[in-house]
Amino acid sequence: MTAETRKMPRRRSAKGLAETVYFPSEGKAHRKETIRCAAERARRLRAKHFVVFTSRGDGAEDALEELQGTTVTVVAVTFRAEKKFYSQKEGSDEFQATPVGISPQRRKKLEDAGAVIVRAALPFAEIPHAPHSADPKLSAIRSTLDLFGGGTTLCVQAVLMACGSGAIPADEDVVVCAADTAIVIKACHEEDLFTPWGLEIREVIAKPRVLTITKGMKQP
Repeated sequence: MTAETRKMPRRRSAKGLAETVYFPSEGKAHRKETIRCAAERARRLRAKHFVVFTSRGDGAEDALEELQGTTVTVVAVTFRAEKKFYSQKEGSDEFQATPVGISPQRRKKLEDAGAVIVRAALPFAEIPHAPHSADPKLSAIRSTLDLFGGGTTLCVQAVLMACGSGAIPADEDVVVCAADTAIVIKACHEEDLFTPWGLEIREVIAKPRVLTITKGMKQP
């Protein structure tokens, strides 16, 4: 744990004492510490599933290492097949595509170690380039979750994706991570998100204190 990382005083929860870890910034630099804290909480909760949103599979590898010797199933959630990010070339009107996803070699390694791989489109993503297609409801959901950091938005989507694929059951409490964020969520299907029996964010294990990426804020 870095010197800048802050811990809040311990609080009493239904499954014993817990604490929230705050990082000074957003980003993948906090991934290993996030997963370590989340794995510790998963063991105390006797969680059955540990969900991690991972673009290339490295987060899932970290989770498998931290949970070695337990019965917790690691569920690696990633982008849909053949996902690409597009960026404009410097000094040019042309765009270049960068593929993202878990390679076949790493996928086999993860599955051989017992991980479940889920590939799907992000539930809150807009359809790009479609005229007049912006959905104000999706935008409001994303913007609200982003108030806690981009990692929280990914965590919620990862649980919906995992539940929709059948990798985790609805109504189960799962530990979920995304880069700098780890939370405990009561899982549900996408269409049940806002129902009384739908998703609940039950614990915050770790999150960035300053939103240096989502809002472009400077680290104090």
